[in-house]
Amino acid sequence: MLPVFKQTWAVSAVLLNMLAQGMLLSYTSSLLPALRAPDSDIKIDLNTASWLSSCVGIAGIPGFFISAFLMNWRGRKQAHAIVLIPGLIGWLVMYFANNVTTLALGRVLGGFTAGATVSLGAVVIGEYTSPNNRGTFLNLKTASVCLGGMVIHILGTFYHWRTVALMAMIPYSISLAIICTWPESPAWLASKKKYESSEKAFYWLRGNSEESRKELYELIQAQREKPVTTKKMTIKDQLTKLLLKFTKRDFIKPLNIIIASGILIEACGRHIFPAYASQIISEVTGDKTQSFYYTLAIDIIITGSATFSSVLVKMYKRRCTAIPLSLCGEVWPLEHRDAGVAISGLVLSLAVLIGLQVTPHLLESIKVYGMFALFGSVMGVTLVIFYFILPETKDRTLQEIEEYFIYGRYRDENKKEEAKMNMASEKLLKFSHTDKLKMNDSDVESKM
Repeated sequence: MLPVFKQTWAVSAVLLNMLAQGMLLSYTSSLLPALRAPDSDIKIDLNTASWLSSCVGIAGIPGFFISAFLMNWRGRKQAHAIVLIPGLIGWLVMYFANNVTTLALGRVLGGFTAGATVSLGAVVIGEYTSPNNRGTFLNLKTASVCLGGMVIHILGTFYHWRTVALMAMIPYSISLAIICTWPESPAWLASKKKYESSEKAFYWLRGNSEESRKELYELIQAQREKPVTTKKMTIKDQLTKLLLKFTKRDFIKPLNIIIASGILIEACGRHIFPAYASQIISEVTGDKTQSFYYTLAIDIIITGSATFSSVLVKMYKRRCTAIPLSLCGEVWPLEHRDAGVAISGLVLSLAVLIGLQVTPHLLESIKVYGMFALFGSVMGVTLVIFYFILPETKDRTLQEIEEYFIYGRYRDENKKEEAKMNMASEKLLKFSHTDKLKMNDSDVESKM
């Protein structure tokens, strides 16, 4: 089997998780109107509705931290399988829910899995796929989330919200079966000094081409050069180590990029629109009876655009195309990847929480047009910031990107600078030699 098919098979599990995440985020678009209907057996008010929608953001915070711990301790494969289980249980809890508290519990369990799989999925794609396919696969994560939202909007129109909750278990179940067939991440194995296992997993995923051998050599060589710590670290030592990361350039620069990404994602309405689609469309069009068709049309446009962006990353440089969620799988150096995933999760979860929490109040106070104007302004400022802080990562190996954040430039850029300096030195020497010959000629003429 060709490496690209093996990579696609492995990535399909991550994409199914993202599909399930899109279903979870959009679930409230059909759940909340049903609960606020006069004949609903579970009654809610505006404040309860906003918390039911946004509690997934709160639950995502421990999900990110626990997945970061698991991916470093047990590896990417086992971590991914473990964190899917609460999501499956969460949908079951919502199916059997008979009060708001039980519904919130189901949403929290789902939010935990959603948070745990966001950065973990990006890391898996970054480590399991080759540089020329990585951008496409990372952008397909966004397309999968959008597709999940569209699926829920369709199912929610024709089925009861309890039935929809039962159907939403299918992507997680299939994903779990695929994960059982994965090899462990070559990068994680190399970081644990298991070089033979790393080599075997790497060649299974990437093939045995010259480029693959070179990338594997650089990965293993980088890990061999790092000192081995055999001393068992106390909690105080681990906390000190985490705090010291905030003094390192190769941690701070990716962190700034992730913070900007979180702001940009929410300003674009990535999680806000699916959750409040019916309310937003109804206010814009003034026709509640046709809101489903408008929502479906927008879902198709969003999903199509996200899928098209996956094609664009093959044609254009990364900075010119859709970027935010894909960055989690590229920018964190291997040394900081577990802590980076946890911090990324905290940032992204807080962004989701704030966005979903304030949206219903913004719709009440400044209406949909004012809300769009506010989010559009924030989005514009964030894009300007990205122009200055985001490096170009297209077709770069993870090792090359890691070295960029450590040294401030790519290795081949250093070589170009060295080549320019060598050329300048040669010209200077040549010029000096020519001047010397002219001086000798003038001395001879003066003597004659």
